[in-house]
Amino acid sequence: MGTNEANMDPNLHVEMKDLVNSVDSVNFRREPYPPIEPYSSGFLKVSEIHSLYWEQNGNPDGHPVLFLHGGPGGGTSSGNRRFFDPEFYRIILFDQRGAGKSTPRASLEENTTWDLVNDIEKLRKHLGIEEWQVFGGSWGSTLSLAYTQSHVEHVTGVVLRGIFLLRKKELDWFYEGGLAAIYPDAWESFRDFIPEEERGNFITAYNKRLNSSDAELQAFARIENHYFKHKGFFPTDSFLLDNIDKIRHIPTTIVQVRL
Repeated sequence: MGTNEANMDPNLHVEMKDLVNSVDSVNFRREPYPPIEPYSSGFLKVSEIHSLYWEQNGNPDGHPVLFLHGGPGGGTSSGNRRFFDPEFYRIILFDQRGAGKSTPRASLEENTTWDLVNDIEKLRKHLGIEEWQVFGGSWGSTLSLAYTQSHVEHVTGVVLRGIFLLRKKELDWFYEGGLAAIYPDAWESFRDFIPEEERGNFITAYNKRLNSSDAELQAFARIENHYFKHKGFFPTDSFLLDNIDKIRHIPTTIVQVRL
């Protein structure tokens, strides 16, 4: 028994064991739902420059849920539809500015977090939805929080997977060496591609090298680097945490795992 367990109130220890046992007894679904195809899709013009691809899946009369993809710049895929029970949910996916099927591809003009937040509202109104659940992983969790804090009255619940707040210490861990503690070989390859004199800031260094011949990869890399270089376009490093009181009353599930 560890030190914390040894000092724990016996009654609390029993309550925690009961909680763990009750969670273990729940029959969670461990496989994605079967593949499905959209029942409607289209493009929404959100500015003079950008048009966004969107689609709806599952039950047209079901509870609306919005899936926000990662990246930034990652785009959606057919597998994203399979997170949700298609009999219960009206499943909405869309490709953020410059990503996936949205046009123009890889455009950085008028492409900020707050542009995306406004786009989500335009899509909600376009589809005639009053309230919806918001689901996002990685960068999608960042955008989920930014949107929910801005439009709390239209969100029924939030699911955050692999939460990422785009703080400096998170970017530093990923880009500036923290990752080396877990995957040293992968980090060395990432590091050694950049000349020593440029290794003071890997985000800036890689920003100069985004010229892949793979158009999809280039779009992902350009947009992600654009957002990271500008610190997510948040006014402060802890902006999302500083505004968390706005959404404390909203039912929220966080799924965080270590590989």
